[in-house]
Amino acid sequence: MQISLVSPISNLAATRTYAEIDVLLRDARPWLYRLALAITTKPDMAEDVTQDALLRATRSRDKLRSAAEPRAWLRTIVVRCALTALGKAASLPFEDRAVIADPTDSVAVQITLARLDPTDRVLLALAHFEELSYSEIGELLEVPVGTVASRLHAAREAFRKEWRK
Repeated sequence: MQISLVSPISNLAATRTYAEIDVLLRDARPWLYRLALAITTKPDMAEDVTQDALLRATRSRDKLRSAAEPRAWLRTIVVRCALTALGKAASLPFEDRAVIADPTDSVAVQITLARLDPTDRVLLALAHFEELSYSEIGELLEVPVGTVASRLHAAREAFRKEWRK
């Protein structure tokens, strides 16, 4: 038995049947949820975003079958769904601002991210959690690479400022 080192997500473009696509979308769900959570910082909202993204991907399976970069296609869907959800939210309740000494504490990071503007969270999630290049982020958000660089710099500064509070 030979083990494939290629992710099932990367095989989506070669997928022929709707049943295969459905299985692969289910396999992508944990990754999509992690990205949605990084952007929204709220587990309930991230769950809703993930469900919405999977529904949209399922409805447009024909586009997925011809997608050259299926992971990028799915990422675009979840980012747009997250931004839509954040735009609809009247206000995000923020946790009490506590001084936290350990920057590796994921709860502290999530609290700090929750205090940022949603566009800053998107940039930080794509750059640091998804590890995309500036050009990949620019393509996804449909902005020039220079704009990505300046906005990401500002987002990092905003994070540092909030972290120190």
